[in-house]
Amino acid sequence: MIRIFSLTLPGHENDLPAKKAMKIWADDLAKGRNTIDKFLDIAKLAVDFAIKEKFAEPQKLAAAGLSRGAFIAAHLAARDDRFRHLALFSPLTRLSKIKEFAHMHENPLAHSFDLTHLSEKLSDRHIQVYIGNEDTRVGTRECFDFAMSLVKHKKARTSDVELLIYPSVGQSGHGTPPEIFKQGADWIFSHLKP
Repeated sequence: MIRIFSLTLPGHENDLPAKKAMKIWADDLAKGRNTIDKFLDIAKLAVDFAIKEKFAEPQKLAAAGLSRGAFIAAHLAARDDRFRHLALFSPLTRLSKIKEFAHMHENPLAHSFDLTHLSEKLSDRHIQVYIGNEDTRVGTRECFDFAMSLVKHKKARTSDVELLIYPSVGQSGHGTPPEIFKQGADWIFSHLKP
């Protein structure tokens, strides 16, 4: 049986408008408040609890997310190698790429979260990355660079990393069509089915 768990991302709790979440993240990091790491610590505890209570099987863990959710999924998987499969939809890969962080190009804390820093840890996982061909919100090029950094750090002869580029849709080309979500869900299920 496949079970799905969710946690509320930072900047989304207490009915905060999701559109302001990235500004909240930027303000927190600018003040030296590392709410991302705090959330990841809580998420790791939740995963450990789910495994302890037998809600989840440690050998069948996958993480997926859209945009900042994909960013968090990658960070969580880098902290916990039981996550062997990742489906990253239009992933935010570099905080400084998005407008809310434009004033923080030199902020070392913000840069420390760039997904390319996780490449070595994640390079032995099964990863599907989905991005629009002209995503100006999170950056198609930044996503490509992240995927290639995973391949560069591969631990085996081949790296099970796939980058799937589809025609951009939505505002700033940052939309993800339903059929792409279905493709990712089917891919995860194919790896985790009993």
